[in-house]
Amino acid sequence: MAVPKQKAENIGRLTIDANYRHISRAREFILNIARTVAIGDEAADDIVLATVEAVTNSIRHANSACVVVEVNRSGDSMVVRVIDDGSGFDTSSDIREFPCVEDLGGRGIPLMHLLMDDISINSEPGKGTEVVLLKKFKVAQDGSRQKARAASG
Repeated sequence: MAVPKQKAENIGRLTIDANYRHISRAREFILNIARTVAIGDEAADDIVLATVEAVTNSIRHANSACVVVEVNRSGDSMVVRVIDDGSGFDTSSDIREFPCVEDLGGRGIPLMHLLMDDISINSEPGKGTEVVLLKKFKVAQDGSRQKARAASG
């Protein structure tokens, strides 16, 4: 993962019980922060969906007591960390491709890769998991923040 060069400013932290009924709290938390930093609707939607996927995966797979969501801003980037102290997993396989349409699961991590500018997953069996989601922005001529987009040619 590309680490932002400027010092990160912590702009929020939420700890929830690892229970499906608390996913909406994580969603509202990250949505309110995304709106506060004025990143634009499309980028905010991307960050919210990717964060909810990471939180859902922690609840579904980690066997953890709680899930922590931390949000930082560093220069032109917003970084969301989703952390659990659960069972962890082997991250040696790179999960970027969507599964067959017949498969019922397995779309969360590929979706996070699709929505975010960068993603890293740090985990070991028995030691929990940290998902780091990074979204870059550029400052428009009017001073507003927007999702950074590569120039297409």
